[in-house]
Amino acid sequence: MSIKQDVKKILLNLLRFDTSIGHVKNQEDILKYIISLFKKYPELEIKIFKEHHNLIISNNPKLKDERALNIILTGHLDVVPGTYKNAFAPYIKGNKVYGRGTSDMKGPVAALIVAFLTLLSKNINKKIILMLTMDEETGGEHGVKELLFKHNINGDIVFLPDGGDNWHIITHEKGVLRIELKAKGVSAHGAYLWSGKNAIEILMNFYGDFKKQFVNIFGNINESEDKWLPSLNIGVIKGGLAPNQVPDLATALLDIRYTNLNEREGILNLIQQAKAKNPSIFYEVYEDTLPTKIDFKNKYIKQWVSTIQKKRKNTNKT
Repeated sequence: MSIKQDVKKILLNLLRFDTSIGHVKNQEDILKYIISLFKKYPELEIKIFKEHHNLIISNNPKLKDERALNIILTGHLDVVPGTYKNAFAPYIKGNKVYGRGTSDMKGPVAALIVAFLTLLSKNINKKIILMLTMDEETGGEHGVKELLFKHNINGDIVFLPDGGDNWHIITHEKGVLRIELKAKGVSAHGAYLWSGKNAIEILMNFYGDFKKQFVNIFGNINESEDKWLPSLNIGVIKGGLAPNQVPDLATALLDIRYTNLNEREGILNLIQQAKAKNPSIFYEVYEDTLPTKIDFKNKYIKQWVSTIQKKRKNTNKT
């Protein structure tokens, strides 16, 4: 089989596992499948971190040495929930593979696995680790972050193909603020609306005003050709117990992306000012990931850029 055929075969198998949040058995089984692909190499060090279903496979027996690794190949196996029919029954149409998680990021993971297997077959003189995690879609607190800081996994260069397209070089990555909003109202029967305060309406009015201010200050990414702008998305809304009841609590989860620290400070100030005007609104920042950028002076980055430029001369921001 060619490398391309190997990637496709492994990808189709990976896609059959529903590894969205809560599907513990599938998360365990996908790790067993991946380990089985390396059975020709019994000398490898394989470690499963069972609590959060992270996996490390390395040709370096001295993983405890934080500077022992040359190359880290890393990706995540979890996916967002597949709500449509047959989301985990992958198929091929034309020259494309379809299924939940194909691009984010089981396709790239399949490529990393085949890359590692190819390097092992060539007996290269490099210390390599394949590091796969299971919580990127829910924040990464117990995935990459835990492996790096708690288990001292480190190296000279990391390949993380979770972004970009067709050999475009990702130069920057936006920061992320995830914020939980809570609106508190007063419960009442639906026949006596005047006796209560509808928490859902309080929440939606607050969000509508906040979004208008956000767009006025930072621009509307949906209408701009320049996508290197802050963005605001309301991804989850919860509230109410019955249609004939005025709800006394409503919550929403916001996903906000920003390009620099000044924007981050402006966004936090904006929501604080908006909350100060509405005593029924409360908020909590439950995820705060800073923006990153590539250091093009790094010798490894220079080598990588040179290689990529042979494929496609382009740069891209996401």
